[in-house]
Amino acid sequence: MKNVCDLASRMGSLLFDEKFSDITFMVECEIIPAHKNILYTCGDYFRSLISNDSEELSENELMFIDAPLEAFKLLMKYIYTSQLNVASMDLDLILEVLELAHRYGLEKLKMALCSHLQTVLTVEKVCTVFEMAHGLQLEQISEACCHFMDQVPEAILSSEALHDLSSGALSAILSRDTFCADEVDIFKAVEKWCARNSLQKNASEVLEKVRLALMPVLELASTVRNTGLIATDRLLDAIQRRESQATDLPFRGVRLYDENVATSARGASILTATVGRNFSSSSNHPPYREEMMPPNESNLTVDADTGLTIALSKPFLINRLAFRVSEKQADERSIFFSATACASYYIEVSVNLVDWVRVIDHSEHVCRANQTLPFGARVVRYIRIMPSEKASGGKKLEGNFAVSMLRACLDKAELALHEGFYAPEMNVASVFVGALSIECDGTHDGKIDGESSSPLSASRTTKHLIGSGSTTIQL
Repeated sequence: MKNVCDLASRMGSLLFDEKFSDITFMVECEIIPAHKNILYTCGDYFRSLISNDSEELSENELMFIDAPLEAFKLLMKYIYTSQLNVASMDLDLILEVLELAHRYGLEKLKMALCSHLQTVLTVEKVCTVFEMAHGLQLEQISEACCHFMDQVPEAILSSEALHDLSSGALSAILSRDTFCADEVDIFKAVEKWCARNSLQKNASEVLEKVRLALMPVLELASTVRNTGLIATDRLLDAIQRRESQATDLPFRGVRLYDENVATSARGASILTATVGRNFSSSSNHPPYREEMMPPNESNLTVDADTGLTIALSKPFLINRLAFRVSEKQADERSIFFSATACASYYIEVSVNLVDWVRVIDHSEHVCRANQTLPFGARVVRYIRIMPSEKASGGKKLEGNFAVSMLRACLDKAELALHEGFYAPEMNVASVFVGALSIECDGTHDGKIDGESSSPLSASRTTKHLIGSGSTTIQL
């Protein structure tokens, strides 16, 4: 038989009862009686306090507490009853209790309050919660706050609560690669923060987190320079870095694990070049015509001259691309998937449609079927698939090709690479991942169809005559 509620009720009846009290707390000039045996069960802090005749206790068992009275009373209520009605508490009170739970080592209460705070985060509250979590080094709620702010960076920058953050908390937010806002907007928000926190000694710490090299030169020379917040040498360094390391700047990007961001639902589109692919310009209006991204199973033509360019809705952190090679017949308009459709290609990515980085190079290899293409995680806004002018052995592949089932994502578990190629841990000599027997006698795919252990395995063989030909499997 269990009657936990009755036990909690009887323990709760001792709360603030002076009759059998043997320890007293003084909080904001109010005396709060307590009981050592109950406090002793709460954790290491109170156990040490009571066992070792702590200096914090006076001779008459009186302890002065520097804490808000209401928050301390709620803490004591939790200690005596294991109950706390957080729904009736405002944010400031919850944070005060959280700070006390952290101070006195009440881990279960601390975890419960952190879990509750994660469910009530708003643009108006998140900065206040993060300030407390960052100061107490509470990783769980800190990460939850950062994730929330990553989703709405523009709203955070315009929030009044941002100006109440300490330099350390604001620096922690701005240092994240995934806080993906326009750098000009970030600088303007920091400028306002500096104006309202003129007595802060660590303003330079916050200013250092602004990624000046991501800002247009005109903004650096006017908006930033006119504030007087940034030294001239640092401005010149930012301009030089922007010009000389355009593809290796510390870009910001949205982080969405294991989700395909190259879809119409995510705002992706197709860009069709209106001039040759070698066009280079710093214009904000590149020569592309934008079209809605079709359904994922649709075939997308890779133009022989300009390739296929995909625009994502915003900069995303990406570490894997994938698609299926399809084929376009020279005498037909239709494009279809064929197990033997081949392509030789390379893939470039960009943030600004001007500066491109080659992340995949299969320009000298004949590729077909399903393509799994991992690479080092980087911020990507545009993806360009280009057909190669030569295949293995220097022979050019005939005709155009197309791709379908395009996927651009950030995998939590990074795929292994060896000299730039995918190094799978699973069996890839299977029809289920696109393998094909291209030279043999008998049932072509009998040994790679994944069913060789069935009763029909005798008829599912791949063979060749001894001394005549070979069995060749193409991955």
